[in-house]
Amino acid sequence: MNTTSWYKIRRILEAAIDCSPHRRERLLDRACKGDAELRRHVTDLLEQETPGDGWLESPVPGAVANLVEWSEVIGGSDRIGRYRVGDVIAVGGMGVVVQGFDDTASDARPVAIKILSRGVGTRRMLRAFKREQQLLDQLDHPNITRLLDSGVCADGRPYIVMEYVDGRPIDEFVRTSGLPMADRLSLFRTVCLAVHYAHQNLIVHRDLKPGNILVSAGGVVKLLDFGIAKLLHDQPRVSGSATETMMDAMTLQYCSPEQIRGEPISTATDIFSLGVILYEMIAGCRPYDLGGASRYEAERLICEVSPGSPTDTFRASNSDERLARGPALDRIVAMAMQKEPRRRYASAEQLAEDIRRYLDGSTVMAYRAGRFERTLTAIRKHRVAFGVAAASFVMVTAFAVMSAFMARSATVARDRETKARQVTQKINGFMNDLLAMAGPSQMGPSDAGLRVLEEASSIAGRELSDQPDIAAGVYHQIGSTYGSLRRRSESIRNYRNALECYRRSTQPDKARLSDCLIVLGSALAFRDDEEGLACQREALALRRELYGDEHLRVAEGLHGVGFALTRCARPARYDEAEGLYRQALAMRERLGAGESGATAENLHALAALMRHQNRLEESAEQYERALALSRRVLPALDTQLIDCIEDYAVCLRDLGRFDRAEELLRESLAMSAQAMGESSTVVTLMNMARVGQTRGDRSGAWRHLHLALARFCRGVSPDSLGLAGERWRQLVAGFEQQPAAPNSEAFGELLALAPVAYSPKCLSPSMYCSLLDQVSGLAADGDEYSLGERLSHEAIRLLDAHDPSSKMTRVRYHRTLAEALIGLGQVEDARRLLVEVDAALRSTRGPDHRETRATAERLAGLVSTQATRVAPRS
Repeated sequence: MNTTSWYKIRRILEAAIDCSPHRRERLLDRACKGDAELRRHVTDLLEQETPGDGWLESPVPGAVANLVEWSEVIGGSDRIGRYRVGDVIAVGGMGVVVQGFDDTASDARPVAIKILSRGVGTRRMLRAFKREQQLLDQLDHPNITRLLDSGVCADGRPYIVMEYVDGRPIDEFVRTSGLPMADRLSLFRTVCLAVHYAHQNLIVHRDLKPGNILVSAGGVVKLLDFGIAKLLHDQPRVSGSATETMMDAMTLQYCSPEQIRGEPISTATDIFSLGVILYEMIAGCRPYDLGGASRYEAERLICEVSPGSPTDTFRASNSDERLARGPALDRIVAMAMQKEPRRRYASAEQLAEDIRRYLDGSTVMAYRAGRFERTLTAIRKHRVAFGVAAASFVMVTAFAVMSAFMARSATVARDRETKARQVTQKINGFMNDLLAMAGPSQMGPSDAGLRVLEEASSIAGRELSDQPDIAAGVYHQIGSTYGSLRRRSESIRNYRNALECYRRSTQPDKARLSDCLIVLGSALAFRDDEEGLACQREALALRRELYGDEHLRVAEGLHGVGFALTRCARPARYDEAEGLYRQALAMRERLGAGESGATAENLHALAALMRHQNRLEESAEQYERALALSRRVLPALDTQLIDCIEDYAVCLRDLGRFDRAEELLRESLAMSAQAMGESSTVVTLMNMARVGQTRGDRSGAWRHLHLALARFCRGVSPDSLGLAGERWRQLVAGFEQQPAAPNSEAFGELLALAPVAYSPKCLSPSMYCSLLDQVSGLAADGDEYSLGERLSHEAIRLLDAHDPSSKMTRVRYHRTLAEALIGLGQVEDARRLLVEVDAALRSTRGPDHRETRATAERLAGLVSTQATRVAPRS
C-alpha cells in the first residue's frame, strides 16, 4: 500500500476513534466510498485500537497509529541505517520492533530494532541514549539482552538496536512445557539474579512482564529492554500527552502501586513486578481479574486489594502434582507484592535466595504480617466500616460463640482429622521459624542458640512421642540448623530421630521421608559411615517411585548415591560414582536446570572425586566450571559458593599454583567473615596455613594458624575461668598478633586451661581437634617434635571423647602423630601407626586414593631407612 493510502487510513482511523460506536459505521461508509480493501484495513486497526472487555490484552492506545507512522517512515525503503529491515516482531505503546540484518557484519546475525514513537522520541533523547549506552554496555550478563547500537531514522525519530532473541515469553513457555513447580521456580530464580545484576549496575527495568522475559527452546532465559524504560523516564516531559504515552507504554497488570500513583521509582518497583510474574508462574493466571474493569477500577485493585493465594489456585487446577509447603510459597509472593515498597524484599537477590530456601526445604525469610499489623492496616483503609462493625461486635461475637458451641458436638468427629492436620502444619511452621533463629545467620554458634536447639530436641522427645508427624518435622529442622553450624554429630542424631518418626507415622509423607534420607545419608557419608550409602539408595528408590525416572529430585538422588559411593563403600567405588554424577548432570541439562545451584554442586563433587584420584588437572578444570557457574547462579555470600572457592584453592595448592590458591582463599576469608562472622573463618585460615606450609613459607603458615586459634578461642568466656581468666585473655591476644614461630610455652598454658574453658556446647569439637592436628603437623615439620606429639595426643583424646564414630578422622590424626614420633626417634611406634593408617585407607578410600598412595610411600621410605640403619657393614 502506497504512502498516500497510509495517510488516508490514518485520517479515517483518527476520526473513527473519536466517534461514538453507533455513528462509526456511517462514517466508514462515507469515508471508504465502497473501497473494500480500505474498509478492511481500517476495521482491522480499529478492532486492535478500541478498548473492549479485554483492553489490557490488546496493544495500548497509540500503538496502531505508531504502526501507520512506521510505514510512512520507511516508505519504499527497506533499510534503517546500515540495517536491512525484515519482519515486524512486535508493536507497542513506545513504537514498533522489527527484525534487522547488518549486511556489513561477517555473520549477518539478526538483530532487533526498536523505533520509538514521535511522542517520546527527540534528538535530545538520542543524545541521552548515546550517553547512557556506555552504562548499559556494562550489562554483560548471559540472561540480559545487550543494547548494540542506536541512531536516527529519516524523520529524526530515534531507534535502538538490540540482541535478537528467538524464544517464547516465560508465561507461555511454562504453560506449554508443562514444567513441574520446582523447575518453574528454578527458572524464576534465574530471572531474579539477572535483575539483581542490573540493579547492582544502577539500572532499573520499570516494565518487567512475561513479554520482556523470553525463554529459548533450550531453557535459557533472556531479559529484554533492560535500561530502555529508565532512559525514557529520565527525559523531561514537554506535555501532558507525553506523560500519558509513557504510562500507556507500561503494562498495567504488572505495574507497582507507586508507578500508578506517580511516586518515585526504585529497585522495589521491579521487585513488585517480579512478584506478579511469580504469582502467574505458580497459579497459571494473573493475580487480578481485570477483564471488563475500567482503568480506574483496575488501578484501585492493584493499589489497594491483596490477591488470593497462588498455591490454592495451583492446587485447584493441578491435582496431579503435589505442592509441599504452600504457605511458605504464598508468603514469598505476598512479600514481593507488598503495596508499600519498604516492606518488599530489599533486593532481587533476596527474593532469589528465598526461592532457593523454599526449594531446599529451609525456612524462608518472608514473613506473614501479624494479626495486629493486618488489623491496623485494614482500619486505616476502612475507618467508617470498622466503626459500624465495632458497634455490633459484642452481639455478633456472642452469637458466634453460641452457634459454635451448639454445633461442636455434631461436627467434632468429622473435623478431628482436619484439625489435627492443621495443627501439625502450624506447629511445624512455628518450630521451623523458631529454630531458624538459633542458626548462624541469627545467633552464630553461641551458647544461647545451642541451648534453644538442645531444649527443643528434648521437648520433642518428651512431649511429642505420640505425634510422630509433628516430631519428625521438629527433629528435621533441628538437624538442619545443627548442620548449618557444622556440628555434624548433633545434626546426625536429630536426623536419625526424624527418620524414626517418619517411619512410625501411619501415613508417612514420602517426599519428606526421602528428603530426610538424603540429608542424613550425606551427613553419614562425611563421616565414612556405611549406613550413609543405604540411606541414599533408599531415597533414590523413593524418588523414582514418586516422580519417575526423569526428574530433578531424582537427579539429586543420583548425586547422593554417587557421593556415598566415594565415602561409604568398602573400598570406595570412584568409577561408579563418576558415572552417577555424570548421569545427574545430563539429566539436569535435559530438564533445563543446567544453570542452577544444584548443577554447580554436582560439578563441585565431580571435581573433588577427580582430586581424590590424583587427576589434578582434570579436577582443576571441573572446579573452574563449578566456580564460574556458582558465581552466576548463587547469591554473593552463599556458603556453597564459599566452599567451592575453598576446595578449588586446595586443588590448586596440590598443583603448586600457590599464588592463585592464596588469591582465592583471601576472597573466601572476606566472604566468610561477612556472611557468618569471624568465627567461621577458622577453616579458611587453616587452609591458608597449609598453602604456606606446602610452598615452604613456614612463618606465614604459623601466622595464619595463630590467628585461627585466637579466633576460635574467642568463643570461650574468660569469666568462666575465674582467676585464670585474665591469663587466658593475654594468651589469646598473643595469638592474635600472629607470631611467625610457635610459642611452645604459650601452647602449653593454653592446653592446661583448655579442659576448664572448653565448652563443647559452644565450640565445635571437630574444629578444635582439626586445628590441634594441623598445629601439630606444622610443629613437627619445623623440628618442634615434642610440641607436635603433645598436640596430636590431645586432638585424639578430644576426638574420642566427643566424636568417637569419626574413625577416618582418627586415622588422619594418627598419621600426624607418626610424623612427630619419627622426629623423636620412636621409629618403631611410628611404623606401627603408619601400617594401621595404610590398612584403614586401603579398606575405605581404596588403593588409588591420593592419601593412600602418600601413606604407602611414606611407609616404604621409613622401612627402607630402617633397613639401611640395621644393614651389616661389609
